[in-house]
Amino acid sequence: MREVTREEMDVLIRLQANEDDKTKVQAVLNRLPEQIALLDQQMAEEEKRIKDRELSWNEQKKRYRDSEAEVKTRQESIRKSDQKLMSIKSNKEYQAVLTEIEDLKRQIAKLEDGMLKILFDLEEEEKTLARDRKDWEAEKSRFAEERRDLESQQQEEENRLAALADEWRRIAESAPRPLLNHYLEVRGRIPGGKAVAVVREYVCQGCFMNIPAQMYNELHTTNILRFCPFCNRIIYVNNRKEE
Repeated sequence: MREVTREEMDVLIRLQANEDDKTKVQAVLNRLPEQIALLDQQMAEEEKRIKDRELSWNEQKKRYRDSEAEVKTRQESIRKSDQKLMSIKSNKEYQAVLTEIEDLKRQIAKLEDGMLKILFDLEEEEKTLARDRKDWEAEKSRFAEERRDLESQQQEEENRLAALADEWRRIAESAPRPLLNHYLEVRGRIPGGKAVAVVREYVCQGCFMNIPAQMYNELHTTNILRFCPFCNRIIYVNNRKEE
């Protein structure tokens, strides 16, 4: 088994600490695009809600104008019927035109009742829509600020990840090449890539299994590179101060 100095072991520990930090930063980076996408979705949904309200309001305005046009059409029909009455000589035909005029007037009255309701709804909807637009402007500002914060955090985390990568290379340069290769080999075959684990009170903190007592004692007394018999990570104890 390969012997290692405390300084060499410290290098492996620092490499692992760096890897742990990079894992945490990467986890944050992995979540941020989803958070930004969710924020964009919320913004799109809110904007669609406002546009749907505006569309509904405009459709009601169109219904009002259509009803208004229908009223004018019937009023014109009444005017023509009134003129027609003056030239009718048959009582039966006269009564038929009167009935037609009365029917047109009933239609107009029904249309005007509907127009009054539409007008009331339009006024109420306009007030609600004005409030919604005002609230949406405030929400847009909040969304935009929150998105800028997330993008800024993303940039900071990317910078931090790059700095950690540079730091890892500097630490690795201080390790003997055979030892570094050994570390990389272990990291490559361990799920999650965590190659180094501290042992506390006989328990490997990589897999949380109890290592043999003799191995635990040897970790305190020898400088031989040792591996957890369960997870195969490089293991160590902190002789300076139990972690």
